Amino acid sequence: MADEQPTAEQPDVKPSDVAPHGDGETREDIDWKAESRKWESRAKANKSAADELEQLKQSQMTEQQKAEAKAEKLQKKLEALESARQHDRWISQVSKDTGVPADVLRGDSLESIQQHADAIKKAFASKPSAPTLRGIDHQPSNPKSGGGDWIRNAFRKR
Repeated sequence: MADEQPTAEQPDVKPSDVAPHGDGETREDIDWKAESRKWESRAKANKSAADELEQLKQSQMTEQQKAEAKAEKLQKKLEALESARQHDRWISQVSKDTGVPADVLRGDSLESIQQHADAIKKAFASKPSAPTLRGIDHQPSNPKSGGGDWIRNAFRKR
């Protein structure tokens, strides 16, 4: 085993003398310059392949990043449209419930729109919707048909 003497059949070869690729050649038999050139050419080929792969990854990542940016932009647009649609629903609902015209209602939430509608109703509830003329006995249903006499008569009675 380890104490045995090398025989003629087994040459005195140390593990460090065996070529790294294991084809049975000894270190003395190998042309190291040729091996160096071979590995250098393989490394250059691997480097160029690795560079091409990196460029491909970068181009794909760029496309992927573009797609992600576009998806994010579309998602924000969708959210804005959904928000506007919800706001319009709230305005319509509050207008229907309170009788306040939808075009005068303001607010960012359902509660704020309802508060605004209530404030408008309170402000206009105490004031008459149209001026009243005192002392008018008869006001025709169609003022054009009766001429302007009913207005003159109203002012004469004062």
